[in-house]
Amino acid sequence: MYLNPNIKRCGAKLERRAIQLGIRNKKIEKYAKNDILQIENISEFVKEQHQYVLSKELDKLMIPQDKNVIIQILY
Repeated sequence: MYLNPNIKRCGAKLERRAIQLGIRNKKIEKYAKNDILQIENISEFVKEQHQYVLSKELDKLMIPQDKNVIIQILY
Protein backbone atom coordinates (compact mmCIF):
# COMPACT_ATOMS: atom_id res chain seq x y z
CA MET A 1 0.00 0.00 0.00
CA TYR A 2 1.30 3.45 -0.86
CA LEU A 3 0.97 6.30 1.59
CA ASN A 4 0.96 10.04 1.26
CA PRO A 5 4.66 11.05 1.18
CA ASN A 6 3.99 13.55 3.97
CA ILE A 7 3.04 10.72 6.32
CA LYS A 8 5.53 8.31 7.82
CA ARG A 9 5.33 4.67 6.82
CA CYS A 10 3.41 2.20 8.92
CA GLY A 11 5.61 0.80 11.64
CA ALA A 12 8.04 3.71 11.52
CA LYS A 13 9.04 5.27 14.83
CA LEU A 14 6.84 8.23 15.66
CA GLU A 15 7.94 11.52 17.18
CA ARG A 16 5.19 11.25 19.79
CA ARG A 17 3.93 8.56 22.13
CA ALA A 18 0.44 7.43 23.07
CA ILE A 19 -0.93 5.43 25.94
CA GLN A 20 -4.11 3.44 26.26
CA LEU A 21 -6.08 3.68 29.46
CA GLY A 22 -8.61 1.18 30.66
CA ILE A 23 -11.98 2.50 31.75
CA ARG A 24 -14.38 0.33 33.71
CA ASN A 25 -17.53 0.13 35.76
CA LYS A 26 -19.56 3.35 36.00
CA LYS A 27 -17.03 5.37 34.01
CA ILE A 28 -17.37 3.14 30.92
CA GLU A 29 -21.15 3.24 31.24
CA LYS A 30 -21.04 7.06 31.39
CA TYR A 31 -18.68 7.15 28.40
CA ALA A 32 -20.90 4.84 26.33
CA LYS A 33 -24.14 6.63 27.18
CA ASN A 34 -23.12 10.29 27.48
CA ASP A 35 -19.75 10.98 25.90
CA ILE A 36 -20.11 9.36 22.47
CA LEU A 37 -21.95 11.93 20.41
CA GLN A 38 -22.09 10.20 17.05
CA ILE A 39 -20.94 7.05 15.29
CA GLU A 40 -20.66 7.34 11.54
CA ASN A 41 -20.13 4.59 8.98
CA ILE A 42 -17.41 5.85 6.62
CA SER A 43 -16.95 2.59 4.68
CA GLU A 44 -17.90 4.14 1.32
CA PHE A 45 -15.53 7.07 1.86
CA VAL A 46 -12.69 4.67 2.66
CA LYS A 47 -13.42 2.66 -0.51
CA GLU A 48 -13.31 5.87 -2.56
CA GLN A 49 -10.03 6.92 -0.97
CA HIS A 50 -8.54 3.48 -1.55
CA GLN A 51 -9.04 3.93 -5.29
CA TYR A 52 -6.60 6.87 -5.15
CA VAL A 53 -4.07 4.58 -3.50
CA LEU A 54 -4.53 1.89 -6.13
CA SER A 55 -4.19 4.41 -8.98
CA LYS A 56 -1.21 6.08 -7.24
CA GLU A 57 -3.01 9.45 -7.14
CA LEU A 58 -1.88 10.09 -3.59
CA ASP A 59 -2.20 13.85 -3.90
CA LYS A 60 -6.00 13.36 -4.02
CA LEU A 61 -6.19 11.48 -0.72
CA MET A 62 -8.19 13.13 2.03
CA ILE A 63 -6.40 12.27 5.27
CA PRO A 64 -7.63 13.53 8.64
CA GLN A 65 -5.23 15.42 10.85
CA ASP A 66 -4.41 14.00 14.27
CA LYS A 67 -5.70 15.95 17.22
CA ASN A 68 -4.14 16.05 20.63
CA VAL A 69 -6.71 15.60 23.35
CA ILE A 70 -6.18 16.41 27.00
CA ILE A 71 -8.37 14.46 29.37
CA GLN A 72 -8.80 15.38 32.98
CA ILE A 73 -9.88 12.54 35.22
CA LEU A 74 -11.59 13.46 38.45
CA TYR A 75 -12.00 10.86 41.16
